[in-house]
Amino acid sequence: KEKLKQMQQNQLKEMYGDNTHTSLPKTLTGSSNSNYAEYTPDGRLIKEGTKEVEEKNEGKELPEEIEEEQGLKEDVYIGEHTTVWGSYWSKYRGWGFKCCFQTAKEEKCPGEKGRKAARDAELKAFKESKAREA
Repeated sequence: KEKLKQMQQNQLKEMYGDNTHTSLPKTLTGSSNSNYAEYTPDGRLIKEGTKEVEEKNEGKELPEEIEEEQGLKEDVYIGEHTTVWGSYWSKYRGWGFKCCFQTAKEEKCPGEKGRKAARDAELKAFKESKAREA
């Protein structure tokens, strides 16, 4: 059994090469601890590791544009809508708001009246697509 295992390993080494000389040091494999840090454009420390660092910035607030760069704002309701843009998808009309099925991003929320109009528009688009197929 050992002889067979050794023979298979030799075949693999012949086929793919012996990679013992290419092993990476532990510092490059991610097994060591990380010294990750984030800085603002003016050089102030924002994060170190996984812990927020405020005391090193002397309690200064970060500029608003820096905070926005840290990630996208979630749950931004625009135009009096109660859901976010992209919470609704229509095969015939595209992305929109789930609250009213509105697909025009710049428009204000028409409420329940808009939902009914959107359902009617969806049904009309569906019927037109079926008519074209026939």
